[in-house]
Amino acid sequence: KQLTWTSNRNAQKQSQIYVANWNDSITRKKLGLDSDAAAIRNAAEQGQRSASGSSASFRDSDIFRHVQFLCQKELGGRMTGSKGERMATAYVGAYFDYLGLVPAGDEGSWFQKFEFPDGSKLGTGNALQVTGSKETPDEAPKVDADWRPLSFSANASIDPAEVVFAGYGIVSEKTDKFPAYDSYAGLDAKGKWALVFRFVPEDVDAELRQHLAFRGELRKKLLYAREQGAVGMIVVSGPSSMVNRQLVPLRNDFSPSGSSVTAISISDALAQKMIGDRDLGELQKSLDSGETVAGFAIPGLKVAATTAIKKVTGHGQNVVGRLIVGDKPSEKVIVIGAHIDHLGQGNGGSSLARENEQSQIHVGADDNASGIAGMLEIAEYIANLKKEGKTALKHDLIFAGWSGEELGLHGSKHFAKTWPGLDADAITKNKPREKDSFHDFIIGLDADGSLSLNEQSVSEADLKKEIAVVVKLAPEFPIQIHAAGDVLIGEIEKTKKLLKGAGHTGELTIHVKDAQADPTADRSVIAALNMDMIGRLEDKLILQGIGSSDAWKRMIETSNAVIGLPLTLNADTQLPTDATSFYKAGVPILSAFTGSHKDYHTPRDTPEKLNYPEAARIAKLLGLITRKLAITESQPVWKRHEPKQQQAMRGGTRAWLGTVPDYGTDVVGVKLDDVKSGGPAESAGVRGGDVIVKLAGTNIENIYDYTAVIDRLKPGQTVKITVEREGQSMELDLTPGSRQ
Repeated sequence: KQLTWTSNRNAQKQSQIYVANWNDSITRKKLGLDSDAAAIRNAAEQGQRSASGSSASFRDSDIFRHVQFLCQKELGGRMTGSKGERMATAYVGAYFDYLGLVPAGDEGSWFQKFEFPDGSKLGTGNALQVTGSKETPDEAPKVDADWRPLSFSANASIDPAEVVFAGYGIVSEKTDKFPAYDSYAGLDAKGKWALVFRFVPEDVDAELRQHLAFRGELRKKLLYAREQGAVGMIVVSGPSSMVNRQLVPLRNDFSPSGSSVTAISISDALAQKMIGDRDLGELQKSLDSGETVAGFAIPGLKVAATTAIKKVTGHGQNVVGRLIVGDKPSEKVIVIGAHIDHLGQGNGGSSLARENEQSQIHVGADDNASGIAGMLEIAEYIANLKKEGKTALKHDLIFAGWSGEELGLHGSKHFAKTWPGLDADAITKNKPREKDSFHDFIIGLDADGSLSLNEQSVSEADLKKEIAVVVKLAPEFPIQIHAAGDVLIGEIEKTKKLLKGAGHTGELTIHVKDAQADPTADRSVIAALNMDMIGRLEDKLILQGIGSSDAWKRMIETSNAVIGLPLTLNADTQLPTDATSFYKAGVPILSAFTGSHKDYHTPRDTPEKLNYPEAARIAKLLGLITRKLAITESQPVWKRHEPKQQQAMRGGTRAWLGTVPDYGTDVVGVKLDDVKSGGPAESAGVRGGDVIVKLAGTNIENIYDYTAVIDRLKPGQTVKITVEREGQSMELDLTPGSRQ
């Protein structure tokens, strides 16, 4: 819009006509007049009132009050970038303000802005033309009524092309349990459209359904069609699917990567017109038993399409406050956080809502209103310690509500990348030298009695077998023993005796690792505590991330002595929560979690189901640990934790490559955050930061292509992998390991 006005307020004192650009929505927001401003102000006022009536003694009634506010329907499920997110962060910012924290967001505010991939929307020019069928539509099919592009479709114009029917569009190799399933067997799809049903055969048993479901995701179906040379894929739900909405929604899968092939969804009615004399329902029933039925060409039918999908960039915000404990900000800080966002009305791909719950608000009481409530209670407890002046706090504390967690840890990743003195890629830069059994034989001894070989966990029996093999082949092969600083001398002598008894005559080198050596000692964040779903304690509280520092076990034990919570300690550091952003930045992490449940990611995760007294005790435990960190001059030592190989994934995937994808990067291919030490990818020469563009002869365009190809790989059978590194393309030989 433009504004035009006259004024004589100029050097000549003569009336002039002035023209200026005018952005009404931005101006209203600057003046606090936008439609959301009143609701956000009200949320801040509620935060102030809540803080004024709260206590620093970890009361379950305070936890309840925070959860109740965050789960109000007015917040709409706190979707990242939404009005509800801004209301939630306003509440927390106002609470921080009342406690005496200072803003630690952008430009002196409580809020730290970040961008994230916010799904897709229809662009202009989408068009579909159907010709040659016995029931050619009287008029061009209408977009969003008769058909719709899929969110990951290529933006392209496809000239009229023939159509083949390819059943459920699934390709699955034979396994020990299941026969091969190939919807394209004997079918020529090259240069044609592939018409496929949307889900998986409806009448198969639960075990086969799970097996096929992993291979039946639409992204994988598009890969199979692409590999057959199809110009595009047409998806129809079919009568057996019993869906409420026949067209596949433009669901926000939040992956920035698309495909090079066109993919569209059509109504059952349009599909029936396309296939002519055949009955769509009967055709689907013939496939629903799970038996492979041959596909077929549809004579005379041609389809042309133009698809236009726009990738949307969203804007979310963290809420960040700093408790300054001294006369000036401290050099290093402790971070205590929890994610504040949730799923809105479940429009993202991670909702587990039932069909009759679609579009209902997912209030996220446990996930993660409970964690935010716990974080606020800790902030109040530590702020009160400062106020009383009886505790000598040595380090400032950062309290944060992270947004974008449900979409890929976007908020905490942004903080880790932008906070001074943090290196978001520390885990890659501090990676130890590669080790393998051809060049190294390094026995690791830990104080808890656990053993490793070349940094991979191993039992004593398996270690003896490996020693026997090496000694038999090369008795003079040099061997090293790396012992932790607190390992008893007797354990080292025991291992030396084991080697001697096996006949080893080569050089034996013993290294005692310095327990105080910290590869990220100069980091600005001492430790990062996280709470994600702490509201449903039934059996034990799970404390994750203890593998990131040897200091955690003792600190947890002494803090819990006065509380008595039942605990399970978990060493994993690659977690699906914000703590991982800090572990990758070289920061020791500790994350509290009471476990998943049947209401997870559904509208049924509601406030009345939380265990508030236990949530308060969990917050107190984390508060006591925070206090220990804040009064201690030294910092816990960060260490790299290499997890054991994961168990088989859903669908029975066996092959293991040892790669950690970077899910938030918009590239053609799959960019890697990291590779596991000693894993197949690292042994092949693949590195963190590489972009995988081809695997086992298949071009890789996105993470979905990548997982589908891994699903086909056979452990122990070498394949080619092509990666791009610093502008260079490299082809490497990779031998997959086994998850089992």
